[in-house]
Amino acid sequence: MSRPTSFQAGAAAVATLKARLAAAGWLRATSGNVSVRLSDDSLVITASGSDKQVAHDDDLLWLAATGRIRSGTGRPSAETAIHQAVYGAVPEAGAVVHVHTVFNNLAGQQDDRVIVTDHEMLKALGHWDEGGTVSLPVLPNLADLDRLADLVTRQLDPAVPGILLRRHGLYAWGQDAAAVLRHVEAWEFLFEWIYYRDLARMPTLVGP
Repeated sequence: MSRPTSFQAGAAAVATLKARLAAAGWLRATSGNVSVRLSDDSLVITASGSDKQVAHDDDLLWLAATGRIRSGTGRPSAETAIHQAVYGAVPEAGAVVHVHTVFNNLAGQQDDRVIVTDHEMLKALGHWDEGGTVSLPVLPNLADLDRLADLVTRQLDPAVPGILLRRHGLYAWGQDAAAVLRHVEAWEFLFEWIYYRDLARMPTLVGP
């Protein structure tokens, strides 16, 4: 699918994503961020500190590919560098979403990777092989966002549309707004499934 060609079209795509993510409860306490890449490689991205659960006319910024603000007020998301890193490493990516949830934090708190094998939901991530495996990188939540962006560039797998930041949240991307929403929903389903699968495997505690 072709990318939006105007700020207005990109803003509409971001607004749709925000509404769906907010309805799922994934944008709490001003957390998270959303961007859409336009046909000229500029970005429409949510503003830092804005409540993305509420529709605003002035909480989006239009950034040139260099990061220069073309229009909008306030500051772009503090994690703009991560979005730019994804777009630079994945040429087909047209939208990036970042969400903080309990289940994605639990999934990434121990290991360097979250590995999912032979699950139907992997098809929603573009992996159709029977018995296939997806390995999702889990990266440290570095305070230096330039260092973190460099780490994201080096560690992401373009065939696996996501990364986890430990004790922080998920970044997912897709060719367009519909694809990134599908990927976020698939990852969040899998994180919740992993939690309950592992809980079911724990030995039952029997009292005296």
